[in-house]
Amino acid sequence: MSPLVTVVIPCYNGAKVVGRCLSALERQSYSPMEVLLIDDASTDETADAVAKYPFVKLLRNETNRGVSYTRNRGIEEAKGKYLHFLDVDDEVSSNFYEAMVRRAEQTGADVTACSFVYQYVPEKSQIFRTPRVYTGTMDKLRVTYVCKIGVVWRYLFRTDFIRRHEDLRFPVGRLVEDLPFAVRALFYANKVATAPRAEYLYRYEADSLTESDDPEVRRAFAEGYDLAEEDVKTFLAAHGVHRRPGRDSHLISYFLHKVSNRLRGGQTDLTERLMR
Repeated sequence: MSPLVTVVIPCYNGAKVVGRCLSALERQSYSPMEVLLIDDASTDETADAVAKYPFVKLLRNETNRGVSYTRNRGIEEAKGKYLHFLDVDDEVSSNFYEAMVRRAEQTGADVTACSFVYQYVPEKSQIFRTPRVYTGTMDKLRVTYVCKIGVVWRYLFRTDFIRRHEDLRFPVGRLVEDLPFAVRALFYANKVATAPRAEYLYRYEADSLTESDDPEVRRAFAEGYDLAEEDVKTFLAAHGVHRRPGRDSHLISYFLHKVSNRLRGGQTDLTERLMR
């Protein structure tokens, strides 16, 4: 019997994009799925858009709590053996969960990593060519570039693995919440397996929070990066890791692009911090 996968989708005012995301899930070749879309007190027609997809379990936060709280709620609500965090404005290949679960089951890995495709700048994508398994700390951090591209949507996690580690929760009230979580998860994982055939499609949405031109948002993200970087450095140093592999790669440009709008208006200090 194929194991259940829980897909957690945090959503705030996603009415315009949620259909594309959920349609990609509807096309999946893998069927044992629990899709939890958690509406973070949206003020648009998100609920109406989600209602068109009866396979989705819609949960609501009574007040706007942010993506960290919402993902943490997903961890608590999940019933699946495996857990995946999907951003509402992105998509996954039709074989995504089939390929990811197959690799996780074959290898017994706590974490399985997919290839990702950057829609508008394909050369910034990272495609795994060969299925591999990594157990060494430096190898796990290096092959995923997690110390710089610290996103959680590219990983399938064993749910019991996440729940077993109390510090594998997203920091509430902070931006750049993915990075500390992802680094800890890969550090703790017994193995990290790669799934070359599973592809995650990252989309650029000009009106998303991560692409905001608002000076206050840019400032908040700058502070968030500082806190996340310091968190990761402190965590790794406490465990005897004093070098963060993957930080000086051309793939950094992918992550920098996600915050390119926040760097406008002379915010070069953030650029310098990211490139250190």
